[in-house]
Order: sequence, then C-alpha cells, then structure tokens
Amino acid sequence: MTGALTVSAWQRREPPLPAGAVLATGQAVAGLAARTRLHPAVSRLRACAASGWLLVLGAQADLPWAPQVRYVGWEADVLLPTALRPDLPAELVAREALHRCREELVVVLPDALLGGPLPRRPVDPDRLRALETAR
Repeated sequence: MTGALTVSAWQRREPPLPAGAVLATGQAVAGLAARTRLHPAVSRLRACAASGWLLVLGAQADLPWAPQVRYVGWEADVLLPTALRPDLPAELVAREALHRCREELVVVLPDALLGGPLPRRPVDPDRLRALETAR
C-alpha cells in the first residue's frame, strides 16, 4: 500500500534514530537491490518490496548503502525517517498509520505511507537480481 499520512510538519530529529532499515524508491530500487545482493551481511538482512519500492531491514551496522536511499528507524512500532520526526507524537502517527495500512510493516515518510508484510526470512538473492533489472 502507498499513500500519504496527514502530518502537518516534520522537524529535524536530534539525535537521529538508529537505522533499522534502508528504503529505495523509483530508480534507486535497482541500486539498492544490487548492493544488498552483494553485501557481506546479506544472510542477516530481510527485504520487503512492492511496486516502486524496496525496504531492506537489519541491524544498523549491516545495512547496505546505495545512492538516493533513505534510512528509517523503529519508533512506536512503525518505521520513521532517522533524521526527521513528525510534529505529532509518534504514538498517534503510528496508530493512524497502522490503522490505515492494516499491515505488519509500516513506513511513515513525509511524502508517503508504505505498508507490507513483515519479512521473516533472509533476502532472496534471485528476487533481488530481478529487481536490479526491472525498470
């Protein structure tokens, strides 16, 4: 699911949340898929993908880097940007986002609301390879 959540403003977060995942959208999906597939910690990473986005979950030290990605961290049972916080309490934002998405895994961004099943197994390199070539 994609959409937007009504948060009137986002503010800089200090200190940043610890990263729990890295998100790529649009053109950046192929790059993150390739970096994840070749990453030394690939066996410790999990991934969730839908039309136009890829989310790779793992310990902060294990997350891959790729151009044009966003790092998100866990707060109130949802993933939020590591460097931004909503102007509303995270618990209220999370409750609304979880209700709207009706998914286990929810990512709340200033410009999108993403949801999907929580991946339970390590990433599948063949699925990542398919995302590298999908346009």
